[in-house]
Amino acid sequence: MAEISKKEQRRRQKLLREQVKPLSVAMRDQAKNFYMIVGMGITRWSRMEERLIQVAAKLLHIHEDKAGLVMYSIINVHVWLQIIDDLFVFDGTLPKSLKRWRSILSSIRAENDIRVGLAHYSISQEDVDPGEELRAIQAFLRPGKLDIRKKSKTWKPLTMTEIGKFIGRVNDIHDALVSLLALMEAEIIAAKTA
Repeated sequence: MAEISKKEQRRRQKLLREQVKPLSVAMRDQAKNFYMIVGMGITRWSRMEERLIQVAAKLLHIHEDKAGLVMYSIINVHVWLQIIDDLFVFDGTLPKSLKRWRSILSSIRAENDIRVGLAHYSISQEDVDPGEELRAIQAFLRPGKLDIRKKSKTWKPLTMTEIGKFIGRVNDIHDALVSLLALMEAEIIAAKTA
C-alpha cells in the first residue's frame, strides 16, 4: 500500500473535522429530527381519524361536520371505534363493509398505544453501545420517570426507525379506510337501486 503524503493526511483530517460535529450539536440535530418524525406520526394519525369520522357520518346519514363535532367531543379513541362498530351492526345493511371494518378495527387498536406514546411520552437521549469503539447517542421515546403504571413499565422505548414503521402502518390503515368508504358507498347505492 502506498504511503499517504503529509499534505494528503492534513486534507483528510480537515475533511473529517468538518464532518464530525460536537456532541452538543449532534444531540440537538438528532432531537430536531426526532421531534419531526414524532410530529409526522401524530399528523398521520390525525388524518386517519378524519377517515373514521367520514365512516361514522355515512353510518349516521349526517354531514361530516356534524359527525366531526360528535366524535371530537369524545376523547377516547376506543369509544370512537366501539360507536362505529355498533353503528355497523345496528345498520345491518352493509355486510361487506362490516367485514372489512372489523379487519381495520383490529389494526387501529393495535397501533393506538404507540399513538398515545407519541402524544404523551418524552424524548430521552442516551449512550448506546454500537458494538464499536465509537460512542453513539440514541434518541428514544419513553414514559416519564414518574409514570409508574404497569403498562408504562413494560413500554419498550421507541426509536425513530420504529416511529417511521408506525407511520407506514397508519398510512396503510388510512388507505384501508378510504377503500372502506368506497365499498360503503357502493353498498349504499346497491341497496337504493335494489
